[in-house]
Amino acid sequence: SIKSEILDISCDKINVSYDFVNETNNDEDALIMFPLPPYSAELPETYIISHGQPSEFTITVNGNEVDYDTQVKAMHEGRDITEALKDAGLTLKQIAEFPFDRTLQSDDHEPLIPREQIDKIEKKGLHVPGWDIYVTYVWKQRFPAHAVVHVVHSYRPFIAVGSLSGYSGHARTNEYCLNKDQLRQLDKLYANKKNLDGYHQVPGTNLKYILTTANSWRDGIRDFKLKIHAKSKDEIVGLCFPVEVKRVSDTLYEAQVKHFKPS
Repeated sequence: SIKSEILDISCDKINVSYDFVNETNNDEDALIMFPLPPYSAELPETYIISHGQPSEFTITVNGNEVDYDTQVKAMHEGRDITEALKDAGLTLKQIAEFPFDRTLQSDDHEPLIPREQIDKIEKKGLHVPGWDIYVTYVWKQRFPAHAVVHVVHSYRPFIAVGSLSGYSGHARTNEYCLNKDQLRQLDKLYANKKNLDGYHQVPGTNLKYILTTANSWRDGIRDFKLKIHAKSKDEIVGLCFPVEVKRVSDTLYEAQVKHFKPS
C-alpha cells in the first residue's frame, strides 16, 4: 500500500516522496513502473518546449540510490510501432529524442534521417515523425514484511510554453478549472497590453504529471499531499483537483487528500 505520498511540483523540478508498507507476513518483490506523460515526436513550434526529455532522473530507496531501466515506446493511433521504427534503423534514443535532437529534423519539420530509412517507415503506412512517445522508468523493489519502504524520485520535467499555453481572454479555461477570482486576475493582466507576449496572450506554462498509476496499489494513496511552487507571486496556478488547493504563501500552493484514488 501507499501509506503516504508528497508530490512537490515546480517548473524546474518534480520531487515525489512515498512511504510504501507491506502489510503481509511475507517479503514481496514488485516491479514498480513510473510513466511520464506522452509527448509527440513532431517538432514543436519555436520555444513551445522549454527543455527536452525529462532529465536528471534519480530514485532513492531508504536513502540509497537505485538503478532503473528506461522503457521507450512509439505509438501511432493506438498501435505500438516501436519495432517498425527500430526495423527502419532508428535507435530507442532517436525515437525518444526526435523532437529535441536537431540532427533528426530541421526547423521546417523535415526529417534529416537517411532517405532509405524514411522510405522503409513510410512503406509500413507511417508518417515521419508521426508518433507519440511513451517513456516509463522501471525498477524491481523488495518490500520486507510489515516494513515501511521510503522511496523518493526526482527529475527535471519538460514544460510547454507558447501559443497553446497562453491566456487571451477566452480559450481553454475549463481545462484548468480556473475560478472566478483567477479569471478576473487574468482579464486584468490581459487588459494591460504590456503583459502580452508575441502571441498577444498573457504567457503561460503547461506541466503534466500522471497520478492514476496510484490506483494499482491497495486503497490508492492513503494520505496524499500536493505542493505547487509558482515562479512568482503574480503567477496564477490553475488545476483540476477534488479538494481546495490553498495558497499558503506568495509562491506556494498546497492540498491534502485522504484515501485518494485519482481519476
